[in-house]
Amino acid sequence: MVNTLRPFFKDALEEGCLSGLFAGTSPCVAEERIRGEYICPPDKIEESSDQAKDDELGQKLCTLSDELICIIS
Repeated sequence: MVNTLRPFFKDALEEGCLSGLFAGTSPCVAEERIRGEYICPPDKIEESSDQAKDDELGQKLCTLSDELICIIS
């Protein structure tokens, strides 16, 4: 059954790097000075949400991530 359905799903390994490759190699990213935006595969640029721009929320995420890493380590 998996082999039958496989053509209908995206290959995460094959397509997972497309946004990063676009961000790192596309001249339009530098020319348009794109900073702090989301790049959705493969090359769609979308504005960040208000939560993504919230510095306090970002700091809380970093603190929580550090705490979780220490617990796991």
